[in-house]
Amino acid sequence: MSTRGTSSDNGGFRYLAVAEMLQKNIESGEYGIGAKLPSERFLAQELKVSYLTVRQGVDVLVRKGLVRRELGSGTYVNASKADPIIGILFGPSMVEESAHFYRALLKALEVEIAGMSYTCRSYDGFNRADAKKVEEALPYQQLLRDSQSHPVQGFIKVSLNDELWSQLKPLKGVPSASHGAMSKDIIIDGSYFGARTLEYCVKRGCRDIVYLRNFPSNQQEDLGGLGDMAKKLKVPMPEIINIYEDGQPLDLLAHDIVARATEQWRRAKRRPDALIVSDDIATRGAAIALIKAGIKVPEEMVLVSFANEGIEHHYGLEVARYYLSPRELAVKLVSILKKRMKREKADVPQIITGGWKEEPPAKKEKKRVNLAC
Repeated sequence: MSTRGTSSDNGGFRYLAVAEMLQKNIESGEYGIGAKLPSERFLAQELKVSYLTVRQGVDVLVRKGLVRRELGSGTYVNASKADPIIGILFGPSMVEESAHFYRALLKALEVEIAGMSYTCRSYDGFNRADAKKVEEALPYQQLLRDSQSHPVQGFIKVSLNDELWSQLKPLKGVPSASHGAMSKDIIIDGSYFGARTLEYCVKRGCRDIVYLRNFPSNQQEDLGGLGDMAKKLKVPMPEIINIYEDGQPLDLLAHDIVARATEQWRRAKRRPDALIVSDDIATRGAAIALIKAGIKVPEEMVLVSFANEGIEHHYGLEVARYYLSPRELAVKLVSILKKRMKREKADVPQIITGGWKEEPPAKKEKKRVNLAC
């Protein structure tokens, strides 16, 4: 450690000489990024100055953003004077037309992170990358550049392929919170959606109900909620139709499934009283298919959707919407990250149930439509 320039007596400003010496040692690389400085008592002995003088000198570097004090641990060199950042990593691409939810979630996360006095940086499209060549992907390159010029304090991962995350080796060890099909931090409890939407349909006089679902295969809570409510209300279990994504847009898949179903209903001369759809994008395709088939909603069929609060799609017909709040998800993700950044144990999983903004009014029981004519 170089101590040149600290032996002269500059009166009450000797601490500035200490600060200048430490800054030069940082800039020369003697104390690298993330390095722990010697204790202030050790420096005082080495520099032959008082403990208070060293502390005041280190205070200067803290105000400049060159170092940070961590209570009970020590003083560490920051990556730069640049603002520390929280990185938001999205698996899907934000430019996709169907990424409404992710864009709404990003806005909510930006608000929450701003309240932590950090800069929010988002990176999307990771899931498009080849897992074996992820380091060549544009979002990874952007993230790597930012991490070299800004101290990265944490990450929030949203629908990010776990295999890809395991390849981001330079980012290992940074605290993170995640939301996605395989995440154990946040669980969207579909049992409430299943139970409440079925209850609503029955209140509308519906008994013959079809459920179009695209929950991940490892999530069955919605089916459990449906089954429990069906037993409670003594109505038949809805017919389940799963949407298996195969690279096509979700609304097109739902449209084709419902279009085939309407043709089957026409030939059977009987159609269901209600259609529940577990995704708002899928609901758009389903609605178009119902309109093409000439089915009047809600007079002849009730249509219910799992929707995202603050994102209002226009379907061309009446849809009862059970909402999931992107803001609630953002608050829970940031609360988990805060705990982990403090090296504290986070209370996980956090459960999100969703709900009606205002429960749609139940109408009188409608007569079953006879398709024989």
